[in-house]
Amino acid sequence: PMTGWTLKRKVASQSFEFKFPRGMILRAGASTTIWSSDVNDISVDPPTNLKLRTTKWFSTGNETKKTILEDAEGRVS
Repeated sequence: PMTGWTLKRKVASQSFEFKFPRGMILRAGASTTIWSSDVNDISVDPPTNLKLRTTKWFSTGNETKKTILEDAEGRVS
């Protein structure tokens, strides 16, 4: 289960955290897409499609970016 897992993204001075829904299972080899809140034609369908509730992903342009995935204990995967 992805309960307690967090995707953290930082671009320049902006940062954001996305916590995966409780009980979500992402099987080995599967993938998920996390959509920006301003994408209107996407249906939330865990674990395939997830959507930010109120935040837009900020664009990266040429700025340095960093995205990490942490489990509930803060270990990076």
